[in-house]
Amino acid sequence: MSFIQSRLPYGIIFIWACIIFFFTLWDIFYQKEWQQELLAVYGILLILAVVLIFLRSVHKIDETASEEEQMVYYQCPSCQEIFSISKSQRDAEEFFTLTCPDCGKTGKISTTPK
Repeated sequence: MSFIQSRLPYGIIFIWACIIFFFTLWDIFYQKEWQQELLAVYGILLILAVVLIFLRSVHKIDETASEEEQMVYYQCPSCQEIFSISKSQRDAEEFFTLTCPDCGKTGKISTTPK
C-alpha cells in the first residue's frame, strides 16, 4: 500500500488541524492577533486535503484500469453468462478448466484461440 493510499496522511492533516484549532482558541481567549496567520494555515491544510483526495481518486482509477487490462472474458456455451478470469490464470497452461459461476458447467479451454 502506498503512502497516499494509507490513512497516515489524513491522520497527519487531522493532527495539524487540531493543533491549529488549539492556537485559534488561544488567540480568541488571549487576544494574540494571530487571525491572518491561522487563516493561512487553515487554507494550506484545506488545499492539502483536497490534493490528497484528488491523488487517491486518480490512483484508484489507475488501479481499476490495470485490473481491467489483465482480465479475459468468456461466455458460457450453456447459459450464455459472461464472466472473466485474470490473464495470468489463463496463461498458466496450454489448456485450462473453467467453471461457469452461474450454471456450474465445467469446460476445458485452449489458451490459443482457433
